[in-house]
Amino acid sequence: MVLNRILASVGISGTKVDTRISNPNLTPGGLLRGTVNLLGGAADQAIERIDIALETYAKQEVGDGETRQTVVIGAEAVASALQIKAGQTMEIPFEVRVPWDTPLNRLHGHDMPLSVYLRTHVHLANAVDSGDKDPVWVSPLPAQGMVLDAMQRLGFRLHKVDVEYGQIRGARLPFFQEIEYLPGPNYYGRLNEVEVTFINRPLDMDVIFEVDHRARGFRSMFGGHDDEIRSFRVAYEDAQRTDFERMIERALRL
Repeated sequence: MVLNRILASVGISGTKVDTRISNPNLTPGGLLRGTVNLLGGAADQAIERIDIALETYAKQEVGDGETRQTVVIGAEAVASALQIKAGQTMEIPFEVRVPWDTPLNRLHGHDMPLSVYLRTHVHLANAVDSGDKDPVWVSPLPAQGMVLDAMQRLGFRLHKVDVEYGQIRGARLPFFQEIEYLPGPNYYGRLNEVEVTFINRPLDMDVIFEVDHRARGFRSMFGGHDDEIRSFRVAYEDAQRTDFERMIERALRL
């Protein structure tokens, strides 16, 4: 028994965790439901608390290069002060709200190469903590989807999706998502690219565009660019009757 306690304290034959998500297809502001399943190890162990967190990777420019770091979108404790006996199984159901500013990684019906995942962290008293990591897929809210569909109808082509460190006015987090589009034939010569960022709230959202205009005149001789920030706000209840193509063209000054 003493040997079993020593092994459990260093993570060998200790408590194991397996989180099962009821529906990994999420939307910002929706509900994430699942169960944390625990299997006790070779000895009884005290659990201080169990946290779950939605995480992703954010890009940060460092010198002439860039790095990617794990960042937390939101976290909640789902249990605390538990005792799990050797070999015992335990199920802890949870239901949490998906943060409104969770990045999207399923766009236009396609999965994007952007990892968003649920990490479960079981804090064990006097032992090596245990954990689990499960991918989730985050689709746009209906109003977000209408904006992105309008971008496609205007001829813009989805290029890439990133999460970058930086601060945008009105944003909660020190990082934000950029959905980058390249211009279609109608806008060649005027635009290089357009990056779309959403700031979601419970009742409305801001749609922010970073527009890379192709420079004209003297500056164009040196490959210059003119970046501008444009935006508009829309209430979710007004989305169905909003002409997003017109709103986008007005914001981009096309």
